[in-house]
Amino acid sequence: MSILTVGLIDLSDIFITPVIILGLFLLFSIINKNETSVNKKIFKLALLYRIVLGIIHALLANTIIPLDPYYDVGGKIRKAFYTNPFDFWNILWTNAGQINPTILKYNIQKGDTFFQPNNFLTSKFGGVFEVLTMGSYVSAVILFGVFSLLGMWALYKTFIKMYPDLYKPLAVACLFLPSVSFFGSCYLKDPITLGATGFLTFCMYQIFIERKNKIRNLIFLVVLSYLLFTIKPYILVSIFPAYFFWISYHYKNKIQNTLLRILFTPILVILLLSLFYFSYSYLGKESQRFTTEKLLIEAVTTQDYLKRGSEGKASGYDIGTIEPNINSFLGKIPKSIQFSLFRPFLWEAEKIIQLIASLDSLAIFIFTLYVILKKRLLIFKAILKSPTIQFCLFFSLIFASIMGFVSANYGTLIRYKIPCIPFYIIALILILDYSSDRKKQVFNN
Repeated sequence: MSILTVGLIDLSDIFITPVIILGLFLLFSIINKNETSVNKKIFKLALLYRIVLGIIHALLANTIIPLDPYYDVGGKIRKAFYTNPFDFWNILWTNAGQINPTILKYNIQKGDTFFQPNNFLTSKFGGVFEVLTMGSYVSAVILFGVFSLLGMWALYKTFIKMYPDLYKPLAVACLFLPSVSFFGSCYLKDPITLGATGFLTFCMYQIFIERKNKIRNLIFLVVLSYLLFTIKPYILVSIFPAYFFWISYHYKNKIQNTLLRILFTPILVILLLSLFYFSYSYLGKESQRFTTEKLLIEAVTTQDYLKRGSEGKASGYDIGTIEPNINSFLGKIPKSIQFSLFRPFLWEAEKIIQLIASLDSLAIFIFTLYVILKKRLLIFKAILKSPTIQFCLFFSLIFASIMGFVSANYGTLIRYKIPCIPFYIIALILILDYSSDRKKQVFNN
């Protein structure tokens, strides 16, 4: 079995992984041949960074990090490919919990993974990556990291189109943040959702702002939305309203009539609230899981479960008593955001992974404080004048509030929060850049 145990690496990992790494560098040198020399260097460095982090994560698997729970089912899916490729395709198109002869043949139905759509889809990704890497666990982890890297590369390309002078800080925000990159390079859901979020933002920008490759990007948009909806639907709930604001304000700038421009914002707010209402009403009719009451109850139940699991552990945290109603949730938003963005503190880390995350959180806190002290009241002016800053803050703060609300455990929080961190850092970078010598160029772009 090609997994890592204490101090042991399977032979398939030793021989296959170098070949996979070499193949990745050759493949992307061909794909990126039309990129600028600067972007080529940035991508190679980011790829090497993800590969190293993926190897580290694989080395720690089954030692100080629990073995990824999707690996067992992923291995069975890989076995199906070697036994009968038709069985492999049958499994990939089988819905979670849908037992059929092929599922029984490979004993995939054992355990909880098969019966949860988000878990089973993650195992399908793992199975495909294991087929591509001939069963090498280390190489499969690297491919998970590469998927998330490509999504974040698409996010980076989106923002440097608008702010080409800021390519260095934007590269750090999108490609080199330690915790985001580390948990974006593992055999879990997080690399899939992180990559999908980056790809989705790129597609939205191309369809509605650049108005390029609409058909192709629309197809990708549907597929990526399905991935996020299946694995972590709360990402869609957080980011689509932010997209709506971002795109709408882009078109507001093209309105010539002064009265219509003045009325645009209140009309937009009404439309957004109506969209929320009808979306949740429709989802509530289609599935009781998505009624507002059910979502709040599920969030409170999840938070309570994680809290009880963290009792007596330093990794647990408590944002106070929570009731399954809107008022209780809104009252906890400031504290939830604080936990998501700036915690754990250094003294709250009880494991090496949490220590790394706490250093990340400290850096984010210092950077936030620096931007506040440097720009002061200009912060509000920058936010009001830039739809892009509004978009990044809207998504990152809404998502951070949700994650801080439900996690109750630093071990889960440091993974769950990673999709919003790049957007928050990008917002700070753009605020800091506002009123510099490049101000007019940056915001006109």
